[in-house]
Amino acid sequence: MERLHFNFIIQVDMLCHKIDGFIEKCARARVKRMFIGRENVNPANLMSAKKRQNKITEYRTMLLAWKAYHVITYAGYILRFPGDMPERIRLDIEMIKRRLPVDILEFFFLTPLPGSEDHQKLHRAGVAMDADLNKYNLNHVTTAHPIMRQSAWETVYATPGGSNTTLNMSRQSCSAANILFLVTWFVGSVKIEGVHPLDGGSVRLKFRHARRPELGLESPLLFYPRYWGETAVKLAR
Repeated sequence: MERLHFNFIIQVDMLCHKIDGFIEKCARARVKRMFIGRENVNPANLMSAKKRQNKITEYRTMLLAWKAYHVITYAGYILRFPGDMPERIRLDIEMIKRRLPVDILEFFFLTPLPGSEDHQKLHRAGVAMDADLNKYNLNHVTTAHPIMRQSAWETVYATPGGSNTTLNMSRQSCSAANILFLVTWFVGSVKIEGVHPLDGGSVRLKFRHARRPELGLESPLLFYPRYWGETAVKLAR
């Protein structure tokens, strides 16, 4: 039998810790990071997202169970529910930072994905939605909000929790090297690359022939010097 050594990142259900021996077996199988779609901590927003099974009281118990085996915990957090406002978002995130031992909190916009029930309801109601399907990636504003303007949302999204959210909580279960890697990745993607962390990395690859057709093909004399220069500046930062 070959001795293959892999580390895993897995996505789990909010109640996975109630399965007898599940987390222990995951740790033995070399699961190093786990992702959970938390959606939100506000009860009204959870009902709106039809996530009645995501009980806030279970969050801490579940996260502590994973941290007992030194598994890094990621959580997806959705912004832009109908009742969301900057102050309410700030208070919810502060509560998470104080009470829930999550290492990484990833932010996404509530997005009516084409073909989904939400998209169909908005379409039938005549609500304006962005015609560019490239923006339906969970980190662009694609439709109007009943309370806040798009510019206000983009400001909130750019600074929802700050790097301390990552650093302070990661100390509970990660080595110093992992903390440095995660902070560089998540903060650097936003501050240096201007993209969501899931779209970023150590070096951002760009290909001359991968542009959208309507933008036209750039000359190699323009594309490559600019790309190499951008890469050098970003690596230095």
